[in-house]
Amino acid sequence: MRNKLLVFLFSIALSAGFSQLQKQGDEYFDMFEYAKAASSYDQIRSSLNDEQLEKLVYCYFVLENGQNGLPLSDSLIKQGSSLTELWMWKAHFERALGQFENAIQSNRKYIELGGTKQELFFT
Repeated sequence: MRNKLLVFLFSIALSAGFSQLQKQGDEYFDMFEYAKAASSYDQIRSSLNDEQLEKLVYCYFVLENGQNGLPLSDSLIKQGSSLTELWMWKAHFERALGQFENAIQSNRKYIELGGTKQELFFT
């Protein structure tokens, strides 16, 4: 019985810690402190919801961190995220990593899905 109580208390404490980091990440993101937001989100990546994962990809985009941003953007796209900007961010990550043909295809997909931003570097 005592072990069950300890496990229960530990899981509550762990959940509170995750919740605090999620809230902290969201607050940093809302204050445009993307490096701090990314750091907070990274610590609890496996417990983030899709919206927070999209915020993390945006942080990587702003921070020009293609090494971390590209795999996460690919993962969200494969999971069916409807956020059109993921394709634009993916294209930027691919370009930064020297994957130019993939970047062109991602840009085309972004435009095909209705992307209208003038930030595209090629079409």
